[in-house]
Amino acid sequence: MKNDDKRVWIFETAMLMCGILSAIVYAIGFGVNVMRVPAVVTTYTLSSLVGGAFAWNLYKGDSVWRLMAFVYLSSTVAYMVISVMWHMMYASTFSVSSYFSSVFYWLLCSLLPTVVCVLGCKSRLRL
Repeated sequence: MKNDDKRVWIFETAMLMCGILSAIVYAIGFGVNVMRVPAVVTTYTLSSLVGGAFAWNLYKGDSVWRLMAFVYLSSTVAYMVISVMWHMMYASTFSVSSYFSSVFYWLLCSLLPTVVCVLGCKSRLRL
């Protein structure tokens, strides 16, 4: 769909809420050190916003389930890239197993908020 459409901003607001909800689910479900809360919220929110922007550009109006799959997959790829960038910026070493466990946590924690936010957008935006 077009980026000049006003619906894109409503969709990106939903993706912002999706990222915040994913961070809350992660914090409640797996427990987060208080010092890591800003990094988790920033990473989850940023990856949801970037993934939502890519999914909006890929979506052709076929099915809301296809949009949900695009959002989930593109947000996961964005999370993987952002996570690597965080480690490179702060020059911290991390093992491959901890990287894949963080990606697994992202997959678990972002599934339900993605479904809720995209289905909420379906009724609001008439997708």
